[in-house]
Amino acid sequence: MDFNIKNILLGTAVILPATMGLSISNADTIQNLTINKSVNFRVAPNVNSTKIDKLKKGQTVEYLGKSGNWYKIKYNGRTGYIYKTYASAVSTTEASNNSLKYVNCSSLNLRSGAGTNYSIIKVLYKGTNVTVLSSSNNWSKVSVNGTIGYVSSTYLSSASEATEDTSSNNNSSTENVQYYRYTSSKINFRQSSSTSSSVLYQLPKNTKVGVVSTTSTGWAKVKHNNTYGYVSTTYLSQNQTGLDAEKDSNYDSSTSKSEKISKIVSVAKSKLGCKYVRGSEGPTTFDCTGLTYYLYKQIGITLPRGTAEQKSVGTYVAKSDLQPGDLVYLDTKGDDGIIDHAAIYIGNDTIIHANSAAGKVGTSNLNTAYYKKAYVSARRVLN
Repeated sequence: MDFNIKNILLGTAVILPATMGLSISNADTIQNLTINKSVNFRVAPNVNSTKIDKLKKGQTVEYLGKSGNWYKIKYNGRTGYIYKTYASAVSTTEASNNSLKYVNCSSLNLRSGAGTNYSIIKVLYKGTNVTVLSSSNNWSKVSVNGTIGYVSSTYLSSASEATEDTSSNNNSSTENVQYYRYTSSKINFRQSSSTSSSVLYQLPKNTKVGVVSTTSTGWAKVKHNNTYGYVSTTYLSQNQTGLDAEKDSNYDSSTSKSEKISKIVSVAKSKLGCKYVRGSEGPTTFDCTGLTYYLYKQIGITLPRGTAEQKSVGTYVAKSDLQPGDLVYLDTKGDDGIIDHAAIYIGNDTIIHANSAAGKVGTSNLNTAYYKKAYVSARRVLN
């Protein structure tokens, strides 16, 4: 929801509940914001600008600054604006009471509640930084890139390794690499963790680096070709292709976009009735992202495999602009906007998806009450 600026311009008195937002009087004390009520995340600080996404109540975003009655924020790697009455400030004093930790196992389920009986929001991989908000009975409530959930405390390690070292570039061989990442774009490799620090050199997109430690301010100390330096964690990805879909050796650039879309839709329809199997990606059994992964593979494009990574490929598409072949992302609980399901759009308000509830691949109409509530966003890979 966007606040109606016209009411102010026309002189209409508008009274908002105090619980809907907190005034930020000192920008230096703000680190994050908590969304109090669903709000549009926009490209510019006005209600007529393009909508990037819709943020849901309870999500946490990074505070970057203020522009009139709008907050400039960063969420899921994107920078934009939200109207200030729909967010509350989290001071650095509060934030310091939380601890930064990282996942110490190959993969860890982020759940909607403190127990293995709760649904999985997404999978976190080794080395992922999380902010621990609270802990009880061996479960930790954590924040990960604006998403709140629960993980087993057993699989979180202290962030003592992430202590910031900004004194100088250290080439000591005693500093151990914790895990590896790839650069998602061309970035500066700096001497210390600051944008004012000297640039050692630039790292091209898809450069593999070893992460030694991370800081609470969004920097990673990394090792590249036996040289230690700092890069922004925003530009590090688990996959070599970052957030982009990868064109593999079967990709035929001479085939038209319409022919590729036609093939995706045709193959999707041929898989109707195939059994749902968690973790499967075809050719006869699928889970939700396994199906979308398989369909794009047929035209030579490799999507990231998990929902958390796949939901950011391509470009954002408004629901009213959906075209066959677009990827559709849903919140099957329909209550918090957290994406946990993927589908392929085939036209006429219809999606094909591997439906765990039905136990098979089937079709659904986005105009039904359930799917209207479940719909979160869509992405277009073929432009």
